[in-house]
Amino acid sequence: MEQPLRITPGTKALPDGTPLSNVAEYSNTDVLCGRGGGTNHHTGNNHWRALVAANKRLYISLPKKQKVLVAKSIVYAVRSQVPGGRFLQKQMDDNVWNDIGDLKATEKTSQALREGAPDIRTEMEQEKEKQEGGGADDAALELMALGRGGGPVYKPGQILPNGLITLDYEGVHTATQRSGRGPVQDGTMDINMQLAAPAPPPQIPGPLLG
Repeated sequence: MEQPLRITPGTKALPDGTPLSNVAEYSNTDVLCGRGGGTNHHTGNNHWRALVAANKRLYISLPKKQKVLVAKSIVYAVRSQVPGGRFLQKQMDDNVWNDIGDLKATEKTSQALREGAPDIRTEMEQEKEKQEGGGADDAALELMALGRGGGPVYKPGQILPNGLITLDYEGVHTATQRSGRGPVQDGTMDINMQLAAPAPPPQIPGPLLG
């Protein structure tokens, strides 16, 4: 199985050749770091926020040691787009963009996953009480979720051999509709499918990955 990317601030390029430093023009698959109106409406940021929103419940439900896997898997999903997605910070002195690396990207994503956690946890507890009071049982809800789409779907929260965790993609479009920020950017690799698919051969020699 393909191993997660390990991008550091000194890494020159993604495996598909997408440059990570001195970037003059960003793409719709990139996440722009920093504050400002441009980051709020950029397609790549909308996509990242939708993935985060769809997986907040999964993040809250997991043990502490597994929570970081959700953030790492979201970062990996962004990186696995075509073209590869970057987490870019603008360098004000020369007006170019550089990738912040996987560590800071994971920290940024973890922080976003924690936002609103108390309210979401309360909602989850209330829903659990309703289910125990005669609503649909967990098994029925799981079958309903797995039955959507027609293809093989894996339950969110399964640990993958490469150290990542299966994400909740069912909730991405719902999260996007709630935010009112437009459609999710196409092209993301669904890492859940890696359970059934062989790893592709590496496209770039190891030294270029930092």
